[in-house]
Amino acid sequence: MALHADVVWEVRTTGSDNNGGGFKSSAGGTDRSQQAASHATLSAASLVNATTTIIDVAAGDYTCTDDDVGNILQIHGGTATAGLYEITARSSQQWTLDRSAGTVGQTVVGDMGGCFASPGKLSDAIQTDNQRAHIKSGTYTLTTTTAGAAGKLLLSASIACRIEGYDATRGDLTAKAYHSDSDNRPVMDVAALTSFNVVETDSQFDSSRQAIYCLEVDGKSNSSINGFYLDGGYGGGYGFRLKAKNCTQGILRGELLECFADNCSTYGMKPSAQCIRCYAVDCTTGYYPDASSKVFMAHCIADTCTTGFTNNNSFNNIYTHCLAVDCTGDGFKMDKYSGMDFLSYCLAYGCGGWGFEMEKSSHIDQFMFCCAGGSNTSGDVTPSVLLGNDGFVTLTADPFTNKAGKDFTPNTTAGGGAEISGIVKTATQANDNGDVGAAQHADPAGGGGGLLRVGMTGGMHG
Repeated sequence: MALHADVVWEVRTTGSDNNGGGFKSSAGGTDRSQQAASHATLSAASLVNATTTIIDVAAGDYTCTDDDVGNILQIHGGTATAGLYEITARSSQQWTLDRSAGTVGQTVVGDMGGCFASPGKLSDAIQTDNQRAHIKSGTYTLTTTTAGAAGKLLLSASIACRIEGYDATRGDLTAKAYHSDSDNRPVMDVAALTSFNVVETDSQFDSSRQAIYCLEVDGKSNSSINGFYLDGGYGGGYGFRLKAKNCTQGILRGELLECFADNCSTYGMKPSAQCIRCYAVDCTTGYYPDASSKVFMAHCIADTCTTGFTNNNSFNNIYTHCLAVDCTGDGFKMDKYSGMDFLSYCLAYGCGGWGFEMEKSSHIDQFMFCCAGGSNTSGDVTPSVLLGNDGFVTLTADPFTNKAGKDFTPNTTAGGGAEISGIVKTATQANDNGDVGAAQHADPAGGGGGLLRVGMTGGMHG
């Protein structure tokens, strides 16, 4: 029997992986998980009752109260069965648990209340659909590649859950309207470890989605470190505002929203479904879609990567409003067997190779619509786009408000930002400036600003 879906887990650097670590939100007791120390410590004087779902708590260990109900007891010593148990009722000096803890007379050494000390401990704790976990900001140094305490975070197959990092209060990082790569996420630091996936899901889209929010992995530039491996069926797990830095591969598979990859030596992101408003900087390849998937990328930036975007033999990818800037090689390298690549409103600027390197062959259909490029060493577009390159804008000036400061919104310079501002409109959407929703604000004279601009993500970085 697994713990209830309403159990919420807490992880802080100040906790202990021997603590209870969780609380059932609907139980009616007092949540003791959001504190560093355990609330009650049981010794071998506490015993399993003849009714083996009951613990006789020794008076010298702890005085029981009704507030204990809903808290999690972790048995980690004595002769009783080790594990995490919910306290479902209290009577005098007895706790009723959600299941049997062993046999009569066995000793119970454990702790009730207090938070866990490592994200990896959630690998053991989350075994029931729809549980949640919160990880407080801080650095969590890993000492083992094995899933569990002080190790990797590995979610059980097809167990729906949500794990969320926060800064000062639960939910504060997800509630922000905008975020940046410097947000104070909790960091899983691999120290001297090598060759493993630091966070790994096994998600199922239709029934058991596993979601990871606002968590960071620092791979320390060690060998074969994959930050997030969001595996599973129908696109894999869901990653929101994740950051992978100094990894071999940053974020693999999954559906990605507002994620960061920094200084990843092979790939920044290798999504298998949607990849929206993400940012890859200083990576060998910024975006490298999973070869077996159809990937939709929108409002993504590849900044100072070797190659910004490539298609990796994957099928029928769509790139819209994406930006490759100052890449040392090609901005967009669409030269693999891929069925069809469709690029719209994308921008490549200041790249050391081609802005858009497109391959023409009997196996590839490629189409570009209203894209733009400028200052690319080899040229803006190879001339072999099979289906067409319509509405291309050739820039003759820097189009950015402040490229050095990473403000990639369009300026008003003729030949630069003025050429790509406000072109994503139809006759019936003349006042569409890219706001959320159908009603749009009016630009001041001269234009500028807004989300729906060629290659722009206005406001993600700040």
